[in-house]
Amino acid sequence: MKKDIQPNLSREKIVNEAISLVNERGMPALSMRMLGARLSVEGMALYYHFPNKQALIEAMLDRVHAEISIPEADIAWQDFVRQRSASVIEVLRHHPWAATLMESGVRPGEYTMQDRERLLGVFRRAGFSVSNAVHAITIVDVFTYGFVAQLVNLSFSTKEDAAVVGQDVIAMFAPDKYPYMREMVSEHMLKRGYDVMDEFVFGLELIITGLERFEGESNNKIETH
Repeated sequence: MKKDIQPNLSREKIVNEAISLVNERGMPALSMRMLGARLSVEGMALYYHFPNKQALIEAMLDRVHAEISIPEADIAWQDFVRQRSASVIEVLRHHPWAATLMESGVRPGEYTMQDRERLLGVFRRAGFSVSNAVHAITIVDVFTYGFVAQLVNLSFSTKEDAAVVGQDVIAMFAPDKYPYMREMVSEHMLKRGYDVMDEFVFGLELIITGLERFEGESNNKIETH
């Protein structure tokens, strides 16, 4: 039997440090050598706890899933989706590297499985067929994760910043070259104030409205080709 040559090194400690590393420097910075240096051990010592880098990444993703607040199962599925999506956005804004990787693991951890199980359950209990429940989860997650991936790369973070950016962009071009863009900046970003989260709420409500046609119709399967 192997002996742990690093008694102070644990899976939890490694995962915590790996998440800190990629939160600070992005996923490209993650390597066993770099992580080992931050933990004051040789990179090879990490392989006692994780067989490869992919296994470590999946453990990191499971930890991110653990931070997502999963609503109570007895609420309406629409509210479940709204509350979970809001929590996903909040969590992924702190871990932007995870937005494009959330469902990429082939060996999901316990928290990832709990999230999947609760999502499937809330749609199945609402009368969605198995196929439609899968479709529903996929479209909600693709929209939510994709929105965060775009959100963290925006060049503005407040309504005021958005207006300044919009004005600066329009000022680069002749007044009649992009009339609809100019209208959007003047009528929407300057007068109303542009909050990108309004776009998320709008899009999520469209998805929920579209999915409501399958509530209670467990035999109504969307045909895909």
